[in-house]
Amino acid sequence: MAEQQQSYPPLRDPDNVAEILCDGPFNLSTMGDLVTLTFTQVRPKADELFAGASTASECIVRARIVLPSRNTLALRDLLNTSLREGPSDFAIASTGGGRPH
Repeated sequence: MAEQQQSYPPLRDPDNVAEILCDGPFNLSTMGDLVTLTFTQVRPKADELFAGASTASECIVRARIVLPSRNTLALRDLLNTSLREGPSDFAIASTGGGRPH
């Protein structure tokens, strides 16, 4: 039996959501059926930087994304099929997961 095609509403980005660099540690935590991905950015401590002191770094939380577990599994599958070993081996663009409400 063939899979049925899911129908999604039109895709929009009215708030022009910014892309955020998150090259620091990240974390995955769960609560019930929800999974929270927390991403950080390593950067100098602003008060010390502007005071001319040492440039000690800190990890700043930059993004938290909360997904139902089924979308987390779809994200895992998307990453597994889209990524290979080398940094230049990323897929150009991929879409996956979700279901219409």
